[in-house]
Amino acid sequence: MYVVANVFTAQYSSLDGFLFADVGVEANGMMLTVLSTLARRGMDPWQEAERLAKLPRTAAVDGLAQIIVATPPSLWSLPDAKAIAARLVALLPAPDAGPSDASLAQPTTTSPTIRQWILVLASIAILAGLTLNLFAPRGAPSDSAAAAPWSVTQPNNPK
Repeated sequence: MYVVANVFTAQYSSLDGFLFADVGVEANGMMLTVLSTLARRGMDPWQEAERLAKLPRTAAVDGLAQIIVATPPSLWSLPDAKAIAARLVALLPAPDAGPSDASLAQPTTTSPTIRQWILVLASIAILAGLTLNLFAPRGAPSDSAAAAPWSVTQPNNPK
């Protein structure tokens, strides 16, 4: 899971400032982010951020303002939403700076590094050792003499 999270973080890092920026405080007192706003509308936040970044700034502000106003339950009027959207659109990367649509549609996968393989193998070895230790027989050796070294043995007295 750690590797997957890093892959996505690195892939979309140019959009993070925009997506995790605050839109404003909701009626319940919670802070609403751009990412939450887009997700509530059923949009893929990264694709929508990419789309907005490619638009002229005025079109991006108008589009984001419409999204903010239409997000239930919206507390903002259209003029307020346009002011918020202008602040947020300024956080978008320049059109040439972000990932392409192809990289958004097909997330790239990276091959595991040697360090990651070592960590996986070490984890497996530790789990195997713990499992063997957990299921190992306790105090029941197979040789009866070894099992009871304290027992009294009778010497062979042939009579």
